[in-house]
Amino acid sequence: MNQESLLTCAVVGVGHLGYHHARILSDPSFAKLVGVVDVRESRAKQVAEEFKTQAFPRVEDIPAVDFTVVAVPTSAHAEVSLAMLRRGAHVFVEKPIALSLPEARSIMREAAAHKLCVQVGHVERFNPALFEIRDRVVDPRFIEIHRLSPFPERATDVSVVLDVMIHDLDIVLMWMDALGRRLKKIAAVGTSVLTDRLDIVNARLEFEGPVVANVTASRISMDSMRKIRIFQPDSYLSIDAKNKSYEFFRKRNPGPLRSLMDLEMESKQFPDSEEPLRREIRHFMNCLRDGRAADPSAEAATRALELALKIEKRAS
Repeated sequence: MNQESLLTCAVVGVGHLGYHHARILSDPSFAKLVGVVDVRESRAKQVAEEFKTQAFPRVEDIPAVDFTVVAVPTSAHAEVSLAMLRRGAHVFVEKPIALSLPEARSIMREAAAHKLCVQVGHVERFNPALFEIRDRVVDPRFIEIHRLSPFPERATDVSVVLDVMIHDLDIVLMWMDALGRRLKKIAAVGTSVLTDRLDIVNARLEFEGPVVANVTASRISMDSMRKIRIFQPDSYLSIDAKNKSYEFFRKRNPGPLRSLMDLEMESKQFPDSEEPLRREIRHFMNCLRDGRAADPSAEAATRALELALKIEKRAS
């Protein structure tokens, strides 16, 4: 791709995740990274030097760009996103879209007013294992999800629900929307352990169908786990999102099982697949070039936020 056709961009917030956005976008064959911003001036300069771009002290100092990645703390998502939309830049904002529903809706309104695109960083949608099994989720009856990790020492401005469970809420809502299954009931329990916010939460979601999704998120575990299990009348799916792999079991014939020989099994790993974050950014840039809506949209991300906030309230 020649330099004239590259999209120009900036990254606001170059902490843990913003750093990786800057790394990917600094690839001269991928995009043109105009600059980075961070409230820590030394950090901005360090990242700018590493990726051969410019550090800016404030959002207002960024020159005109095609799009901006917003990877600041959640409490500042709305402020920075709105500022860049008003300057005419498309926005890729990390999840959750905002800290509150009014803030999320203000981002949607501003984007619509300026005819700009907003994509929200629910990167798990771009995990190749999850992406490939989408069309196999046809009649789920029970979904079990565990997303566990050691304490991250970051993103503690929000609960574990807004920090990591929201990934799984987005995935479940995506599947249920595709199947036309309406949410009927929410129950949740949780507690704080290392912070003053919820650090471990379990939510039970009941949808029409009937479908039950049992979702657990923890940031106080010894080991990492990102597993999804889907039970359907004639099949079973097990997805290891961390290791980018899945197993799919299904009956060879209708009727009751007589032995394990009546099951056929398929497994697949994606060890050499493109990095999910790079796939996600590539999707966003393709949407900008083609003039189509991004996936997930601000609307979809707002629905996930709304569900997350309801779970927080019930778990507190």
